[in-house]
Amino acid sequence: MYELGNWVALLAALLTWGFLIDYLSGGTWHRSGGGRLFVTGLVVLTALLTLVAIHLFAGDYPGRSIVRLTVYSAGALTIATTWALYRRVRFRSRDRPDDDAGQPPPSPGRRRP
Repeated sequence: MYELGNWVALLAALLTWGFLIDYLSGGTWHRSGGGRLFVTGLVVLTALLTLVAIHLFAGDYPGRSIVRLTVYSAGALTIATTWALYRRVRFRSRDRPDDDAGQPPPSPGRRRP
């Protein structure tokens, strides 16, 4: 079972790399806060899964402890910063008066006459 878990971890790392590359090359993720937020989380997840997969198949390697500490620290800092940004945006939009009585704002790409 342990060996199967190793292969599943490798598959998860490869799938997240594929999804990350596809999502980044797909176009408009950078135009919205939600897209940028999603990419941030996906980059952290990809880095962590890659680190785990490398360790499972390569074992210990020179500098592993510093690489591990760096990836985990960067991931924690990135997620904490992203979460704080999300909370600030979420509460700022909640505190704004509702001018349109619940109507969503028009899409920036489409204007109605």
